[in-house]
Formats: sequence, structure tokens, C-alpha cells
Amino acid sequence: MKEDRFSHIVLAPLKSWAAMLLLLVVTAIYAQTPYLPAKLVVNVVLAMGQIALVATFLMQLRTSRMLVRLAALAGLIWASFLFLFTFADFLTR
Repeated sequence: MKEDRFSHIVLAPLKSWAAMLLLLVVTAIYAQTPYLPAKLVVNVVLAMGQIALVATFLMQLRTSRMLVRLAALAGLIWASFLFLFTFADFLTR
């Protein structure tokens, strides 16, 4: 009975790890293919899948309180601004 109660502590990270490993293998295989028109889109979708796995399962945002989710969203918005301004600076030089 105890094993069933605590199995999610071990199984959830293992499942997340296996899914991340699968996405890594798919990304590595897809990176070796010649240029395709949708290559950028597929790579971004794979990266977003990895981000979603980390956020929902490893960071446990799915079961956390709303304030923690709000802080994670604020961090995501802040990081997107940093990338946006860095890219804008790069394009103007």
C-alpha cells in the first residue's frame, strides 16, 4: 500500500525524463536532415514541448498555487523581453 502512495514521486520524474530524452533524440535526428521549409517550425515546436514538460512536471506548476504560476509567467515574460531586446539590438547593428 505504501508503494502505491509514493509511486508518483519516482514515476513522474522518470516519465518526464523519458519524454525529454525522446524529444532530444527526435531533435538530434531532425537536425541531421537537410534543409526543409518547416525545419525552423518543427525545431521550435520540439523546444516548446521540452519547456512544457519542464514547467508542468519538473517545476510542478500544474499543482502549484496561483501565485507561483504568476511568478513563473512573469519570469517567462521577462525572459522573452530580454531575448526580444537582444535580437532587436543585433538587427540594428
